[in-house]
Amino acid sequence: MKLSFDVGEQERHRIDFSFDPFWGPVRIMVDGVTVVRGFQFISFGLVRPYEFTVGSHEQHAVRIEVHRKLFFAGFRSRVYRVFVDGRLVHEEER
Repeated sequence: MKLSFDVGEQERHRIDFSFDPFWGPVRIMVDGVTVVRGFQFISFGLVRPYEFTVGSHEQHAVRIEVHRKLFFAGFRSRVYRVFVDGRLVHEEER
């Protein structure tokens, strides 16, 4: 699963999110620089949030949520929600 989106008005930043639900690697890049790198193989929660701030003069709080199904999560679709400054800006199910 890959998501890409822009954040900011005067100070634009490109956010790239990638997650492989079967094997578990997670990577979030801002303007080509990795800000979050991890591994999510076994998860007991239904929602996994990733939070970070982008920008220096024009700062924005970004939250990416991965919502999984209760049973057979590795084989089912997930809902991805992107919030910028607390507002939902993108939602997708894959």
